Amino acid sequence: MEYAASLYQSGVDALIIQDLGFADLLKRYLPNMELHLSTQGTIYNMEGVKAAKKLNFSRAVLAREMNLDEIKSIVDENIMEVEVFIHGALCICYSGQCQMSMEIGGRSGNRGVCAQPCRLPYDIYGMTNSGKEPRLLSMKNFALSPKDLCTLD
Repeated sequence: MEYAASLYQSGVDALIIQDLGFADLLKRYLPNMELHLSTQGTIYNMEGVKAAKKLNFSRAVLAREMNLDEIKSIVDENIMEVEVFIHGALCICYSGQCQMSMEIGGRSGNRGVCAQPCRLPYDIYGMTNSGKEPRLLSMKNFALSPKDLCTLD
């Protein structure tokens, strides 16, 4: 709260946050601070946008997994400001809520420093016909790689 108050006093336009409890505190103690719901708020449909509006967010950063038709249907309703990622890495998790980066790479995607372990090649194992021993099914496969999002056009 102290950091948020110092940002408010310095003239920051808005805070992008995920935590709904923190949003409630901010609205209570800094009622004029504009709040944007982070992509980690997992807003992926109209119901989520309506809920964000009801919770006093002025903007929702939509989930990266959404396709252009889904985004258009939300934008066309004009319920609130929306922000979308149109280029860059997609995530294997819902909008960056991945623990794999921290476990494998030592850096948290939830803090904006994803190590992108999903883009690495992995050996894939499965069970033998007897079901007692694992066997190598594929070597150096990019099974987790979601590629990139590119909707600039």
